[in-house]
Amino acid sequence: MEEKQYPGYNERWTNSLVDHPLAGGPAVDVPVQPVEVKEEPQASAKETPPLPEPAPGGKNYITKKAALLLVVLAMIVTAGISIFAAQALHEEPPAQLTAEEVQQLVDDAVAAALVNTNETIINSAGKSDVEFSVAQVAELAADAVVEISTEVPIQFYWLEEITEGAGSGVIISANGYIVTNNHVIEGATAIYVTLTDGSSYTATLVATDAKTDVAVLKISDENRSFPYAVVGSSADLGLGDPVVVIGNPLGSLGGSVTSGYISSLSREIVLDGETHNVMQTDAAINPGNSGGGMFNAQGELIGIVIAKSADIDVEGIGFALPIDDIKGVISDLMTVGYVRGRIALGIQMVNIDSDRAALSYRVSEQGVYILSIEEDSNAKNGGLQVGDRIVSIDGEDITDPQQVIDKVSGYENNEVMDITVKRGGKEVDLNIIMKEYIPAELKAGQSKI
Repeated sequence: MEEKQYPGYNERWTNSLVDHPLAGGPAVDVPVQPVEVKEEPQASAKETPPLPEPAPGGKNYITKKAALLLVVLAMIVTAGISIFAAQALHEEPPAQLTAEEVQQLVDDAVAAALVNTNETIINSAGKSDVEFSVAQVAELAADAVVEISTEVPIQFYWLEEITEGAGSGVIISANGYIVTNNHVIEGATAIYVTLTDGSSYTATLVATDAKTDVAVLKISDENRSFPYAVVGSSADLGLGDPVVVIGNPLGSLGGSVTSGYISSLSREIVLDGETHNVMQTDAAINPGNSGGGMFNAQGELIGIVIAKSADIDVEGIGFALPIDDIKGVISDLMTVGYVRGRIALGIQMVNIDSDRAALSYRVSEQGVYILSIEEDSNAKNGGLQVGDRIVSIDGEDITDPQQVIDKVSGYENNEVMDITVKRGGKEVDLNIIMKEYIPAELKAGQSKI
C-alpha cells in the first residue's frame, strides 16, 4: 500500500526523538524510523523570465499559454548556448531532444512554476501551520497507541486470586518504550501489550512514579522497529483547540478514536490522594482510556489521558496530563529509573481525629501519627520512630497529613527540616537532612529493565 505523505509531519516524525526533551539525560539507544520524504521541484529564479508589465486597464497575471511560450523560448536559447559552447570546445553537442522529451520538460517547468504555495511550513518553533482532519490524525497516530492488559494478584484471607486489568499506552520510541499511567499497571505481576496489527508482547516495567501517575514500559523485538508518536508541546495549545483521543475504552475496544476540544488548559483534580494539574476536554473518555494519547491537529502527542469525571450523571468531561508537565518525569524514568530531585520523608501517616479513633489506636491524644517508616529513608536516618505524633515542622503546627506532604514537597536536596514530635509524653526536636529519594531497589544496584 502506498504510504501517504503529509508535508512537514513526516520530517518531524523522523526527527522528533532527536529534538524533543526526551532526548536529554543519559543516552538511550533509539533507532530513527526511516520515512520517505518527497521534495517538490523548485523553480529556478535564473530560468524564469520576468513577467511583462500589465496592459493599461488589464489584469496583473500571465496566462498559462504565455508561460509555456516563455519557458520554451528559454529552453531554446539555453540549448543554443550549449551547442555553441560544445562546438567552441570541440566537443560533441548533446543529442537532439524528441518532441515528447521537450513536452515533458515544459510540463515539469510549468508544474514547478505553479507549485502550491499553501504547502506546510514549519516555523522556527517547530509547530506546523497545517491542521489535519480527525481521520488524518488517526491514520498518523493510531498505530502508536497500544492496548495494555495486566494480571494483578489479590489476597483474600488465605486465598490468592488473579484479577485482570486493562488500559492504554503510547509508544514513544522505535525501540519500544511505552508511556502509560501508574494506576494502569500498579501491582501487576504480568503486563501484556497488543499493537494495532494484532501482535502481542510481554512488557517489562522500566520504572513508575505514583506522584505524577506516570509509568514507562518496554517491549522488544529484534526483527522490527515499532511505530511511535511524535511528541509535541502542550504549551502551544489554546482554549478551544481541537484534539483527538485514541485509546482502549472499556478494555476491549482498542484503537477507538474520539475527538473534541480543549475545554480548559489547567484544572486541579485529586486521584488516589495525589493532586494533578490536567487539561480538560469534551472528547469522549471512558474506563480503559487511561494511559492513552491525546493528539493535536498536527498529529502530535500533547497529553496522556488520566481520567474522566466519576459522576455518572456527567458526560463530556475528561482529563489528560499535559505532555510538557511530564516530559522530564518520562526522561528520568527511562534513563535512571526514578524522578531526580524528588524529596520524600519516607513515612506513612494516620490522622487520628476523634476519641474513638484514639481509643482504637491506643493513644491519648488526637493528631497526625507516624504509622510506618521506610528503611534507609530520610525519616529513618533522621531519628523519627513509628508512633511519633508530629507536632510541628519548621515552627508550623501540624493538624493534618496534607500539611506534612506540602511541607516535604517544598524542600530541595540536602536542606534541613526542623521537626518536633511527641514521644512517650515528651516533645523531641529533630533536624532531618532531606536527601533526594532513590528507590530501595536502585540503591541496592538492582535494575528493573
